[in-house]
Amino acid sequence: MCDEQGKMVLPMHFIPAAERYQMMPAIDRWVLNATLTALRERVPVLARSALRINLSGQSLCDDHFLASVVDILEASSINPAHICFEITETAAIANLTRAMRLLHAQGHGLSFRAR
Repeated sequence: MCDEQGKMVLPMHFIPAAERYQMMPAIDRWVLNATLTALRERVPVLARSALRINLSGQSLCDDHFLASVVDILEASSINPAHICFEITETAAIANLTRAMRLLHAQGHGLSFRAR
């Protein structure tokens, strides 16, 4: 994120406010969409490695987040096998039912792991 002068704002400066105002699912969706858009031209790079994207605990609790991820991935035409979503162990344990739902989404070719 950039400020009004175009300088980069570090995540540690805006994520606490984004969490407080329940904005993390929207930010996580934006990160995924922007990343896949940027990588669309570099698909051969992804074939040799896996992209790891950290998700917030709030995204884990968002009822619509998984469907959004599937939609974004389908629109990108990037093989989801090359992307691994990471969630903290704390978030997974605190939201075990929802974490299990994400793990079962592997049927969509998605990969999740605790970090």
